[in-house]
Amino acid sequence: MIVRYLILFGGILIMITGCNSLVSQHFGTHALRIIPAAGATAEGIGDADFVKIRGVAPGQPQLTVPADDGRNSRYVFRPLLTPAQQTRWENGSGLSTNLIGWFKTTGTSCGGGKACLPHTGAEVLGLISKPAAKYNPSGKWAEHGVTLTGPVVYLQLGQKPLAWYWNLLLFVGGALLAFLPEAIRSRRTAGIK
Repeated sequence: MIVRYLILFGGILIMITGCNSLVSQHFGTHALRIIPAAGATAEGIGDADFVKIRGVAPGQPQLTVPADDGRNSRYVFRPLLTPAQQTRWENGSGLSTNLIGWFKTTGTSCGGGKACLPHTGAEVLGLISKPAAKYNPSGKWAEHGVTLTGPVVYLQLGQKPLAWYWNLLLFVGGALLAFLPEAIRSRRTAGIK
């Protein structure tokens, strides 16, 4: 009996997750928001999950942290800087930022992905997502001349929300998982009586 309830509640949870993501993707926080560099603060981003920040790009300072996944992968963290901030850093002046981009890679030299390209001042795209505390090297930025200010916004570079059809599959699959076993059980008990 308890297994039946666990399956029911698990299905309902999956169904709600799929429904929430479908709605958010089209009307809420998963819709792409384009934000200028000046507005890219915790208050300016607000509740957005998927953003494109214009006027910034991954800066040259970089921190890496090994991942515990057994595949030789690591997390790479880079501040998201405007061209003026990057120039200040190159000239030896310290800089402060509240934007950190991060991604996971298995490449030994960043793998040549878009997140590893040199600073261009164009734009970055990704999901607002703070890394797990054990992988977050926030205390080590001072060694590289970077000061983190205010509430730091972490952008998982290059990531996009799950596609709508996967969210629909979660919704339908969760509904089937939750209600199909109950319907079968109800039909069997009705046939017994």
